[in-house]
Amino acid sequence: MLKYKAIYPETLELLKKLMKIPGLDNFYLVGGTSLALRIGHRISVDLDLFSHIEFSTQELISEIEIIGSMKIIGEARNTLNVVIDGVEVDIIRHNYPLLEEIKIIDGLRLISKKDIAAMKLSAIARRGSKKDFYDVYFILQEFSTEELFEFYKLKYESREMFHLVKSLVYFGEADLEPAPEMLIDVDWNNVKSFFNSLALKY
Repeated sequence: MLKYKAIYPETLELLKKLMKIPGLDNFYLVGGTSLALRIGHRISVDLDLFSHIEFSTQELISEIEIIGSMKIIGEARNTLNVVIDGVEVDIIRHNYPLLEEIKIIDGLRLISKKDIAAMKLSAIARRGSKKDFYDVYFILQEFSTEELFEFYKLKYESREMFHLVKSLVYFGEADLEPAPEMLIDVDWNNVKSFFNSLALKY
C-alpha cells in the first residue's frame, strides 16, 4: 500500500494524469517521490519520470499541454524539464539496466527500491543533496550497505567504490540546504553521524 501522505494531493493528481499520456507509456516514477510513496518518510514535491527509450520532446510537449498549464524550464535530446500546474517534472531517458521489473501499484508505474538505492548513491557521488542523504539513510534501514553498493555496481557497471564512500561523508553543500519536510523525524546531525560511522568500516 502506497503512503499517499508523502505527496501533495495536487501532485498525485498530476502524476495520475501523466501516467495516462500515451507518450509516457514507457516511463516510470523514480527518485525521492517514488521512494516516499513506498516508505512514507518525507514529503516529496517533484516528479521524475525516466525511461530507457528515446523520445521526442516536441511530441511530448503537445500531449502534456492538454492536461495542464506548462512552463518549459529546459529541453535537450531525450530530456524535458517542465513545471506543470506548479509542479516540477523532469522527464529523462536513463539508459541503464533495471535491477528489478517496474512495479505497478494503484495504476502508478514505480521503479524498484533497489534501483532507487543505486540511483541515490549515484546522485550522492555527483553532489549529494540533503534529501538524498535522508533517502539513503532510510533505504539503509531495509538493505545493508553491502547490498546498496552491489546495486550500484550492477546498475552502473562501476567498481569505483573509493569515491562513493568519500561522497557519503561529504556534507559541505547539503549542510547549507533546508531539511526536507519529514514525516518520520530524524535529526540531520544524526544522519551525518550515521554515515560517518558507516564510512569508517571501509
